[in-house]
Amino acid sequence: MRSDFRYGLVLGAALLQGLAGCTVGDGSHGGQGVAFLSDLIKHDPAQSASQGAAASTQAGSHTDSSGAAPTRSQPPAAAPVTPLRGNGYGITDLIDRAQRDSPSLRIKASKIQSAQNQVNVAKLQFMATPSVSVENAVSQDDPYLHGDSTVTVLRVQQPLWTGGRLTSTLRRAKAGVEVSQADLDHERQGVSLSILEKYGQWLSSRLKRRAMQDGEKLYTDLAHLIDRRIDAGASAESDMLMLQSRVDQLRVSINQMQTNEETSIAALSQLIGGPLVASELAEELTGPSVDLSKGPQLIEQARERSPLLRRLGAEVKVADQSVVRARSSLSPEIYVRAQRQYGRQDIKIDEPVDSVFVGVQSQFGAGFSNVLDIQNASYDRDVAKLAIRSGELSLVEQMSSDLAVAGSIDERIRNLENAVQSTSMTKDSWDRQFVAGRKTWLDVMNAAREHMDMKVQLAEARATAVIVKWRLHILAEGVSPSAPNTKGQRS
Repeated sequence: MRSDFRYGLVLGAALLQGLAGCTVGDGSHGGQGVAFLSDLIKHDPAQSASQGAAASTQAGSHTDSSGAAPTRSQPPAAAPVTPLRGNGYGITDLIDRAQRDSPSLRIKASKIQSAQNQVNVAKLQFMATPSVSVENAVSQDDPYLHGDSTVTVLRVQQPLWTGGRLTSTLRRAKAGVEVSQADLDHERQGVSLSILEKYGQWLSSRLKRRAMQDGEKLYTDLAHLIDRRIDAGASAESDMLMLQSRVDQLRVSINQMQTNEETSIAALSQLIGGPLVASELAEELTGPSVDLSKGPQLIEQARERSPLLRRLGAEVKVADQSVVRARSSLSPEIYVRAQRQYGRQDIKIDEPVDSVFVGVQSQFGAGFSNVLDIQNASYDRDVAKLAIRSGELSLVEQMSSDLAVAGSIDERIRNLENAVQSTSMTKDSWDRQFVAGRKTWLDVMNAAREHMDMKVQLAEARATAVIVKWRLHILAEGVSPSAPNTKGQRS
């Protein structure tokens, strides 16, 4: 509020200096006041008030610490596509490529530039407002109006004090830049997690399909065995029908896994902003190392680096300034206005008339609706604060769940590996005993299915281990910022 008055007073003095005693564009000193006003736009009236505001972002445009308007960032040159490694794209390669070419990231980056322009607009509100009005009398029945039929007025109005409205608008615009920058980081993290999810679906489906195809080979060997026994009269035709039924069921599952792979690849193509085929993907069977003994530290680190919580915190700043701006509407606005009038309706004049006015105006809204605007702004601020708490709980829940899974997944994999080995030995033993007549054909089929089921569970556990460890890494360590390609075309 004080900065409004001081800055308005300086501009008002400059306005009077430029207009007093000189006509617009006339004489050697004409227009100096306007030029002086243009120089003042370089100074930030809210600099001292906004020095305490923290704006920690991982990526985004840089704002000058002197308080000057942030310069418009130039769109970066299109970066080359991540080169394909010898064994294909891994999770890191996919994330790096998405940082540049993802359409959603390009949209968020463009919104930062829009938010920075809002800061420039808010700073210009401290300047004087020029206006022009032209009135032409269509009819003059008033006997006292014997002047000119057309009256033209050139005005320049400078606010001196607005009750904090201009300063709060500027601070809200700067907080809006923080929101846009944090929103870009949140979208970057979201894209990375989406890539991780779709890659995990692809990897899980691929590994399970491979295990099922191994089971199909087992059924093929059993088909040769039972076919020979049927020819020898040692087994019934129903045994072959039972085997064929299980093979058909297995092939349905294999086809489903193939469909899941294709849909996952299609989703990955959309996330990275370019075409992708299965041959370009690498199988990552090990994730980043995670120190499970530092679980609480990892959760706290994830909370501190969370772009979602940072965005919600910036939204609270926006809501705070919205409350201040709404309250300022109840305060009067003091202004100075300089004008030049050509013509008068009451008398004829040959020369323009220059005038300077100091005035006070207030606008309380229809039916004093400004009071309700203050209440609504306060409610929005309360909602923004509650959203931070909700985001923290969701983040802690996700981290705690992943830490619990990561703490047991390695042991589960070891147990499944032992189970695969033991079921393989059991299956071979059952095959021999079936030939010797000590086991039934159903026992052999069940042993083969159990062995295949253990291999499928092992494949799913390995994919889960990779995804959980990567998700913990992304949430706790963050995503390395990379300037997205803001051009409209695909790379």
